[in-house]
Amino acid sequence: MIVDDQRLFAEALEAILSIDGRIAVVGRAENGHSAVELARLHAPDVVLMDIAMPVMDGIEATKAIRDELPETRVIVLTGSAASHDISRARSAAQPGS
Repeated sequence: MIVDDQRLFAEALEAILSIDGRIAVVGRAENGHSAVELARLHAPDVVLMDIAMPVMDGIEATKAIRDELPETRVIVLTGSAASHDISRARSAAQPGS
């Protein structure tokens, strides 16, 4: 599953991943709230998650997904080099955080 509010980036990432027949993108979301709903519906193995998004940011969405679906792995993709963003992302990836 791909979660990014930049539609063109998400579409490009999906196109790149679709080259590998072992990977199936089960959905795309443009905000964290939609990401949590899609994750509940599809229980993906992996979520590629942006941090900065409207409605619910990627950090909160990651926490919600990891709490509800502990087997789902979340990989945070961000252009931010801010240490607080990186620290929050690492913390959110832990179930129950």
